[in-house]
Amino acid sequence: EQKKQIREQHDEIERLLKQLNLNTEIASNIIDQDFAELLQNNPNPFTADTEIKMTLPDHVRHANLVIYNLEGKQMKTVQISDRGEVAIIIGGYEFNAGMYLYTLLADGNVVGSKRMILTH
Repeated sequence: EQKKQIREQHDEIERLLKQLNLNTEIASNIIDQDFAELLQNNPNPFTADTEIKMTLPDHVRHANLVIYNLEGKQMKTVQISDRGEVAIIIGGYEFNAGMYLYTLLADGNVVGSKRMILTH
């Protein structure tokens, strides 16, 4: 009788673990698809070009990457039409040496802001 009960409990535990793993994978996919993310530019500091990566879910209608100097002056805006994992290349020749802030806006909301340093 005890062996039968232990076997049933073991089977139930296995079933629940499989279900939990499946639910975790589904939740992970949902999270990946639902949230925009801005990553740090690479390389940083940079002299020639730098790459800024981000993730934009399909439901985002309008997205822009805005670059500001440290005085808050808007230096450049890049409209982003791609969705999913996106990479934007910023040329060092576009700006003077210094520190800049870049911000990702998705449907008018700030996703995040990061600093980048340009050296010549």
